[in-house]
Amino acid sequence: MIGSIDSYKPFAGRQLYLSTFITSNGSGSANMPETDETSFNILLCVAHYDQQPDYKLFSIGPFLYPKIIENRDSGDSITVVIQHFDGEKKRKTEIIVTETNVKLVP
Repeated sequence: MIGSIDSYKPFAGRQLYLSTFITSNGSGSANMPETDETSFNILLCVAHYDQQPDYKLFSIGPFLYPKIIENRDSGDSITVVIQHFDGEKKRKTEIIVTETNVKLVP
């Protein structure tokens, strides 16, 4: 698992701390004809600031060539904006992360 980490980005909000990892799914995982393209998953580890924080780990994906372009803090949630390829063009997707769940907004 550690060997498949492509990038890591921490973010400290007012109430939540978020660690974002982009991990490779291996050569050919994108299932594109006649290529060895790689897809990636995004791992989101979130914790509430506390003396003994309770960490939650979420995995979303697969994405083609994901890149984190922005993090926004809203107090009880953090919005992560990613740019990725949908097979034809670049797209932006927002990921809303709370202490208990993750929601994708295309």
